[in-house]
Amino acid sequence: MDVKCKLFGCVAAGFLAVFLFLPGEAQASYGSVSRVQRGSADMASVNVRDITIVSVNPEKTIVFCDHRVSSSNPSARVSCELTNSTTLRLTVGVAIASTVEWQVIEFSSGVRVQRDITNLAIATASTTLTISSIDTAKAFVFLTDAASSTDQLNDEDWTVRARFPSATSLEIARNESDTMAITVAWQVVEMDLSDVRTGLVTIQKTFASTTATLAPAVNPNKTFVLFTRAADSGTAGIEGKYMVMAELNAAGNTITFTRFATLDTVDISWWAVQMLDGTTVRRGLAPTLLTTDTQANSGLSMTAADGTRTVFFQASMGGDTTQTANLDETSWNVNQVSATTLQAIRASAGTQATTSWQAVEFNKRFDRLRGKSIRLRGRQVRLF
Repeated sequence: MDVKCKLFGCVAAGFLAVFLFLPGEAQASYGSVSRVQRGSADMASVNVRDITIVSVNPEKTIVFCDHRVSSSNPSARVSCELTNSTTLRLTVGVAIASTVEWQVIEFSSGVRVQRDITNLAIATASTTLTISSIDTAKAFVFLTDAASSTDQLNDEDWTVRARFPSATSLEIARNESDTMAITVAWQVVEMDLSDVRTGLVTIQKTFASTTATLAPAVNPNKTFVLFTRAADSGTAGIEGKYMVMAELNAAGNTITFTRFATLDTVDISWWAVQMLDGTTVRRGLAPTLLTTDTQANSGLSMTAADGTRTVFFQASMGGDTTQTANLDETSWNVNQVSATTLQAIRASAGTQATTSWQAVEFNKRFDRLRGKSIRLRGRQVRLF
């Protein structure tokens, strides 16, 4: 018997033979990952490195980079941008030994990405950019930045935070701008199958942490947290004051932002991105047990994750209350070394640090079924 199937069912000989809901072209791959590309790059010999990647659709692709550096100069930091469908550009202010771990995540549908580069000149504290209209309840921001300055006493000049003042604007701001020009690569990401909470909080003077409340609570197994931060104008380059990590609690109703030092303030804009599809989020903390450790081994085990559709985010706290040369000790890479194990590495040791990590295994991509045949208890069904 030949059974013809349309979108909501299959009819044969005047009766309903089988019920199939086949979102097919509408939702079968909706919001799922098409491809994750990742790799490492060394910036020791160049300050701009173009990496050739498999061609992607830039409007559906997110790029993310983190790095471990052997210097505490702002010029060692890296910006990360997709310049065209086959090129990822990494930029540092001055060529220096550093390892950049990059990830390029392309989605099949349901995701829209806007991106550009903006420059904040000396004495320019903020800029507000016009973007295409977004649903702010489904959008978040990635920032990376680069500077040519080697001044370790003014890190507050390169720490920036972002927010959406409206559905058509993106604000990028810092609390100090008197000594340093910076270049910011930004990405505005909008995901249809998401529920995004956002807010602004400040870790106040004399406090090591602050908490943001989520109401109603989110499902922590489907929610990842991103944030940007701007250090106080009095930070004076002390990493312990502004290097911050974020923890979503098991109940899904609070995010705690923690730093090492309790001096000056740090302003934080945050996004809790709750996915409404098959995405799974794993998280944990990886502390260094000794000041001499360049690798954190504890707290890095997880249930098995499919590396072909998993992306890793990390944020670290560390340093101390007085030193201005701890950027190399608080900058980490997190990599997947097996289906159930991650690895956290930094370039230099000397102080303790803790990394909060997240492994986001995005929704699995399903092949479209149009034009294919399947068998249901011996009956052949053709999908049109």
